[in-house]
Amino acid sequence: MFINAKTNLFVIVFLIFTTFSKAQTPSTCFEIESILVDACGIVEGENEMVRFVVGPSNLNVTNLNVTWPNAANTYLGICKNATTAAKVAALNNSIIGCGLLLEPTANILPAKSKVILLSSTDFDVTANSFANLNDTLYVIFQCSGNTAGHFANYNPSGLRTLNMSFSSPGGCSDAVTYDRSQLTDPFGVPMASDGGRVDFTWGGTASYANDGCTAPIELSLVDITTSSPSICAGQTINLNSVTIGNITTIQWNGGHGIFSSPTTNSTNYTASPIDTANFYLYLVGTTFCGEPVKDSILIQISGNNSNVNITSASTVLCSSSNILLTAVGTGNYLWNTGSTASSISISSAGLYYVTSTSSCGSSSDSITISNSPTLNLNLLASDTVICTGNSATLSASGAPNYTWYNGNTGTSEIVNTTGNYYVIGYNNCYSDSQSVFINVESAPNILITSSSASGELCSGGFITLTASGGHNYLWNTSDTSSSIVISSAGNYSVTSTSLCGNSTDNIVITDAPTINLSLSTTDTSICSGNTATLTASGATNYLWFNGNTSTTQIISTTGNYYVIGYNNCYRDSQSVHLTVISAPILSLQSSSTTNTLCNGETITLTATGIGNFFWNTSDTSSTIAVNTAGTYSVALSNSCFSVNNSIIITNETLPIASIMGDSILCNNEIITLTASGGTTYLWSTGNTTASASFSSANNIYVEVSNSCGTDTAFFTIYDYSLNASYSSDYSYGTSIPIEVNFSNSSTNSSSFSWEFGDGSTSNMENPAHLYTSNGEFTVTLTSSNEYCSDTYETTLLFQSPNVVYIPNVFTPNDDSTNEAFLILGDNIATLSCEIFNRWGEKLFSWENVTGFWDGTYKGKIVPDGTYFYLAKITWTDKTEESRTGHVTVLK
Repeated sequence: MFINAKTNLFVIVFLIFTTFSKAQTPSTCFEIESILVDACGIVEGENEMVRFVVGPSNLNVTNLNVTWPNAANTYLGICKNATTAAKVAALNNSIIGCGLLLEPTANILPAKSKVILLSSTDFDVTANSFANLNDTLYVIFQCSGNTAGHFANYNPSGLRTLNMSFSSPGGCSDAVTYDRSQLTDPFGVPMASDGGRVDFTWGGTASYANDGCTAPIELSLVDITTSSPSICAGQTINLNSVTIGNITTIQWNGGHGIFSSPTTNSTNYTASPIDTANFYLYLVGTTFCGEPVKDSILIQISGNNSNVNITSASTVLCSSSNILLTAVGTGNYLWNTGSTASSISISSAGLYYVTSTSSCGSSSDSITISNSPTLNLNLLASDTVICTGNSATLSASGAPNYTWYNGNTGTSEIVNTTGNYYVIGYNNCYSDSQSVFINVESAPNILITSSSASGELCSGGFITLTASGGHNYLWNTSDTSSSIVISSAGNYSVTSTSLCGNSTDNIVITDAPTINLSLSTTDTSICSGNTATLTASGATNYLWFNGNTSTTQIISTTGNYYVIGYNNCYRDSQSVHLTVISAPILSLQSSSTTNTLCNGETITLTATGIGNFFWNTSDTSSTIAVNTAGTYSVALSNSCFSVNNSIIITNETLPIASIMGDSILCNNEIITLTASGGTTYLWSTGNTTASASFSSANNIYVEVSNSCGTDTAFFTIYDYSLNASYSSDYSYGTSIPIEVNFSNSSTNSSSFSWEFGDGSTSNMENPAHLYTSNGEFTVTLTSSNEYCSDTYETTLLFQSPNVVYIPNVFTPNDDSTNEAFLILGDNIATLSCEIFNRWGEKLFSWENVTGFWDGTYKGKIVPDGTYFYLAKITWTDKTEESRTGHVTVLK
């Protein structure tokens, strides 16, 4: 048995609505409850919404009229089509709650239903979220066309009014007014902000909210209305709450005490003796689809339920200092000093105590503070001077604690290197430090260094000799300083003596030799690409112009080159000039820009460069005159190189112009003509290439030129284009057999050829043809004249009407009868279908015309009940359709 699927979907969903919705029903025919004034999305005017609730009687959306607050937008009526069905399906897929959106069946909004009016069928389903919907709402779409806002976003002043009415029953209308200056952002600050919403009581009182990019839907909430109380262990408090939306059950929990009625909005809580610190109590609600929602309240413990404690950084008091004592606990404090603060600062030793009192009891604690002792630090060393390899012992006394220079904490340290060593002695209040210097002596190790690295003495010069490695010095010159200045060659020595030993060193100083620098070269003039070698002699060391220090240098470029010869005392320099001869640069020019001889003309050829010229005509001048075609070359030479250049002179004749190509144009044809006879071309169209394209009849010409002159050729193009076209009295849906009459409207044609798509043909100008079977037939007309032809075709479709059959019940009980839910029909090209339970959860889907559902989910037969489908059909005529409805499973 098959029944209308959409009607039964309404029946089931309306049953869900009436069973679980707790909303009241207005006594009027409808009431406006909310407006999404400042919608999200790029085209805001297409995404705005109004929510209203229907009264005790059904309403027909075709009777609706709206006067928008923005008078520039007229009301465009309600549209319901494949676009709106797809958008509703997309919105339902986005819902994570247990809510459901429906379009009205047969334009009827059921009594007591909740409705969202969307401002356009071009509504953006991603702009304003329906994700947390836990209710059943009907959605209706204003037809597209308005893109400007229907309301008015935030403004410091200005009231706006929305009027809605139904023409039947009579007097069915509602109007609400809001203040634009009260629209807020999500933090409640009045300003322009996406998500700005106005909610209305049925009496018309406005309130303003902003939940961001969210549709104006009612949320399911629980709210504890009691303020956060303070109690003592064992006391009882009263708690009150309210529920908003579709809440089925509530449950109080938390703390260690007892609730008098844990499942009602109002209850008493009696605190447990172990409720000794601040804690939270919770109210958990459950929506009709099983989702939890929660609120909490902080319960504060108002008195002491444990001993008060005194804390202090130290119990030892230093001279002229204070200690901070702090009471840790709750309640009111009283110290034996008379202070009632939580902390006191004390400057003398003694016993201190505090008592803490509150409405829940009292407790006390005490602490003893004592004075700190003084200290007298002393540091002794076993020796202050030691030889290398020995050590000294450092000893500290007079303090309870020590920290040495190296971080050690004992009373003594052993050291074996020169340095200043210290120790810090301290207690909790005081510190002192002492230090001692230890000097480590080593046996002398004398070394003589000279201000002359080579040990050579320049004539009339001085050398400084310096001794190091000792504390005292005796030279063989009788000097006792660490440095002496000498002016003659010889052997010099020095001796140093200490407590740990003695040491001697000596050095030999000689007179420095003189130098006689010489610079020679293999060549003073070379050809480019060759090299010359420079050689220096007569000195100990050499420094060339480029920083090199060898005795020879290889060079390859023109320039002055020098070398410096030197030793520790003397220096000299020598230089040489090298010339590099490069290849000459030759340039050849012609007095003719084309190098073409016309009618016995003469051309002058000119060579430029430095050197000697030689032409292949045997001329040796820089310029020659030629009057015959040929290749002319010239050579330029110097002492190293010879270079050549050449130029070709040609003869030229007057041009002869011609044009080649087709002269007949057919439909949309482009003719390409090619000119010849010259080197440059200028068409009458302005084109300057050898070939030019034409798409219309025309008389054209081309000018052909070369270096000697110009010639012109002419050409005519004729247009024989035609147009094939026809009409017929065919109309889609006509039953066969039927004779179709064709009316030929072709132009500029003299003959005709018809193909009717079923194998039949005709040469008549206006034929008629009988079709006897269903199918798709392509009718082709070919029209021709003497030179051209054109084709025109249309498709005729004869078929049965589009039909789909969708069952509303099946029985998967293995009795081989009505075992599966499948969709059948005529002219179905493609088919996809999805199956959902009443909470919107997808159970099954298929995407082919032979698919079906066997009533299982995750391998098991689903329980008896009502399930919903969304089918998308593409017909063989390329049109598309969506079908929604319900199917009942019975076993």
